[in-house]
Amino acid sequence: MKKAKVIAAVIVLVFFVSAGMFYYFKQIRPASDAATLQSKLKNTSELTTQELIYQGVFRDETGSIPFINKDKFLVKYKATVRAGFNVSDAKVTATDDTVTVTIPHAKIQSVNIQADDIKFYDTNFSIFDGGKQAAIEAEKKAEKNTKKYASKSGLLDAADANGSKVIKAFLSDAAGERDIIVKFK
Repeated sequence: MKKAKVIAAVIVLVFFVSAGMFYYFKQIRPASDAATLQSKLKNTSELTTQELIYQGVFRDETGSIPFINKDKFLVKYKATVRAGFNVSDAKVTATDDTVTVTIPHAKIQSVNIQADDIKFYDTNFSIFDGGKQAAIEAEKKAEKNTKKYASKSGLLDAADANGSKVIKAFLSDAAGERDIIVKFK
């Protein structure tokens, strides 16, 4: 009889200890898990989620005196635009059922125009050529035109949508069975 009481006491003790441990780990898991998930994201840094290749043409002119230094020309170019966001700005919160990741909206990260991808077509004649300065100005205008087009093209919306998918896929293993919700700030 005394042996049965000892066994019952041990069973009750094991039950209370395991119930206490379950409660303890259930309470601290989301907070420490959120920190782990956030550090996993921060190691990623810049994330490009969408790319656009754009070909543009615009008319440009330099100089002010016709036939002497006034040049009119067409500029044709090809540009690669990358859009995405800085993952280190992401905030992660976790509960037992969900992992919520808040990220900034996508921005244009870079516009790349190779010198070989810029072509000048002269549309008039002048004695003095604008030369290198005209080429530098044309490249600046091409970049500005490309950014303007990219902002209106839906590139940033597509980058947001792809960013959400990439974040979900990236954290799916670490989140386990929990739902991953991506929000934008």
